[in-house]
Amino acid sequence: MATVSMTSVRMDEDVLSLFQEVVRRHAGKLKGAQSEAMNEAVLLWLAHKGEMNAISINVDGHEYVLTPKDFADRFQAALKAESLRCAVRFLGAGSSETFLVRVLDLAVERFGKPRAASVQEIETGKTVAQVELGQHECKDWVRKMYVLEDGVIGRIALKVTWKSVECQIEPEGFAHFSTIHTVKGFETFEVAGGTRGPSKRV
Repeated sequence: MATVSMTSVRMDEDVLSLFQEVVRRHAGKLKGAQSEAMNEAVLLWLAHKGEMNAISINVDGHEYVLTPKDFADRFQAALKAESLRCAVRFLGAGSSETFLVRVLDLAVERFGKPRAASVQEIETGKTVAQVELGQHECKDWVRKMYVLEDGVIGRIALKVTWKSVECQIEPEGFAHFSTIHTVKGFETFEVAGGTRGPSKRV
């Protein structure tokens, strides 16, 4: 992405001081990191105002804010990790459905056809409906989640499982991918923030 310099931007002294303190704390330096943080802040502001879309991606606890055109490369690189912990969130006024379809398309491109998919209640884990994979495309799986959302009181998510990876996709434009670990008869997964998710016997 091409970059330009800004020389006339003014900021409250206290806000700037805190901003630089936080940048230094997280990045260990100001040079370069300050510009990256400012770019993310502007992206978030534009998304909040509904002027453009932005994507938040958390990889192993490190979060980045990207433009949609820069998202694919970063996401594809994250999917190549041996131990995958990645969460993405759509920010802006555009279509979160279109974004989630794109996310699933990239995942299928990386991992191949899933072995199972279903729409589940988030709180209880109860299956609302199985998703027929067959010859259907990712857009059909995501569309089914949105159709079922209207008839369910609680929050739902589309759960898609490959041999060693699973993802949970929520209608609000959120998707979480994690590596499935099998240890002594238990199947577990890691979440992007580093917390271990629920386990189940397999």
